[in-house]
Amino acid sequence: MVAAMALSRRERVIFGVVLLANLIPIWALRYFPGQDTGNHLYVVEVLRSLLDGSAEPELTRTFAPALSVKSNLLFHLVMLGLCKLGLSVELAHRLVLSAYAVAFPLAGLFCVRASGGDPVLALPFLPLVWSWFAVQGLYNYVLSLPPALVWLGLLARDWRRPRRTAVAALGLVAVLVYAAHSGTFVAMLFVTAVRVLTDENLDDDLFDRPVRLRVLSARGLTFALAPALGLAAFGLVPAAWGSGAQGPPEVTLAGWETYGVVEAAGSFFVELAMRYHVPDLLWLGPPVLALIAIPLAAWREPTAGVRRWPLVAAGGLVVLYFALPHIVWGSDACPRLRPLVLFCLAAYAGVRLSARARQRLATMALICGLGSAGALLRDGVRIGRELDDFASGAAYVRSGSRVYPLVFDPRGDSLLIRPYLHAWGYYGLERHVATPFAFAWHPSRFPLRYRELPLHAVASPFPSDAEDEPYALVQGRLCRAVDRFAASVSCAQVRQEAEARWATLGRAYDYLLTWAAPGDFTALLRARGYRLVHAQGRLALYQPPAGAPS
Repeated sequence: MVAAMALSRRERVIFGVVLLANLIPIWALRYFPGQDTGNHLYVVEVLRSLLDGSAEPELTRTFAPALSVKSNLLFHLVMLGLCKLGLSVELAHRLVLSAYAVAFPLAGLFCVRASGGDPVLALPFLPLVWSWFAVQGLYNYVLSLPPALVWLGLLARDWRRPRRTAVAALGLVAVLVYAAHSGTFVAMLFVTAVRVLTDENLDDDLFDRPVRLRVLSARGLTFALAPALGLAAFGLVPAAWGSGAQGPPEVTLAGWETYGVVEAAGSFFVELAMRYHVPDLLWLGPPVLALIAIPLAAWREPTAGVRRWPLVAAGGLVVLYFALPHIVWGSDACPRLRPLVLFCLAAYAGVRLSARARQRLATMALICGLGSAGALLRDGVRIGRELDDFASGAAYVRSGSRVYPLVFDPRGDSLLIRPYLHAWGYYGLERHVATPFAFAWHPSRFPLRYRELPLHAVASPFPSDAEDEPYALVQGRLCRAVDRFAASVSCAQVRQEAEARWATLGRAYDYLLTWAAPGDFTALLRARGYRLVHAQGRLALYQPPAGAPS
């Protein structure tokens, strides 16, 4: 192991300044402008009320807790714990985001130092706190990243004969990773296997030592990972799911999507370093490029005694990234490997920078970190004004009622993040309403479930998880999807039938909420007898005609 270096005083100041700057958007904005934020907070509020017995009757009829031994749960458990201490959901959310914003760069620093690399390589992690993944609102996933970095650092430092404290620490972070996100957990098991099987310097005796002896030498590592592996095995047993029978896969317009090679290569960078607009690349692009280019440049000039297993692990993850599909059952698959590739590259101990290079990298981290936090704050203020409009109808909604939201423009002027897609969740926080689009459609993936799984049928009071369908109609994707199976159906007919179905579905609810609805749909609602209750900005809140089922 190469002796670890330390950050200079200037680098420590930069680290602290950017770390504090990353906290400003959390506390300065009324709404954190994440895509999935509203839905996650809605689920937490529904769970809280169900568990403490204060839930409205409609919520009790609609939802049931699905808490059990499984992954994708850490955010909700921490939030529920903070709420149990008397904190509001909004305050608990700010504290959890703050903990992540502090833990992520600190874990990156630990990983780089434990690996024996140049600690200045941890500074690019600071601007990446608010990467696409965090602002997308993938809360459980991003909470898995700090413990994954610690896991990687412990692997690099002492895996063969770990001390008791290292065994305990590795066991704890592995459990946290599993509780947060199963994809990160599986990827880290892959990295761990690479560490065990390629322990020696690749230039020397990679194949001289039998694999059996390598595996036997990892007994301490196996003992440390045993609790997390046990939880994962238990969570795979259907009988362990206390929520009953599992629902079918999500029905969406994008159930299974794959990248082309060129598209995957471009998306690796763009969908990591961009949030709302192209200028985001100015702040997030350089740190990503630095974490890729610097370790690879160091690999071309090998340092004696430095093992290259992190580069092998990074290469293996890249292969998996190109091989796996982009979307599986409506959720990202291979995109979630991108940060882990950067983590493995940063763990390469062969990085040694000159004083001038260190100074430039630190300056880049300072400029990009402040720019990233500032750009997020600026975008958050602008988006917040529209979210104020979106949430303005909550005062006109009866507590414990049912709301059917239709969001025709979830993006606004954003290129990637869709900050208005789940903004209906704020109605749930304030008025405890039931909606059909909660993260509750599959009991093995979410901590909440629908008692009756929403079905994509007009006769059902809850449609499928087709929250994207109005936007797909506006974009033309819905028409193209229908055209593949029924070429004789015109786009005008597709539009007419979809809008008529939504207007019919809305009659099963107490309120129908639209955001950026096109004029023809607004006219259809008037013709169907819907009463406009409130309108502000692009929001319109309606009640169905008298005599509609409720």
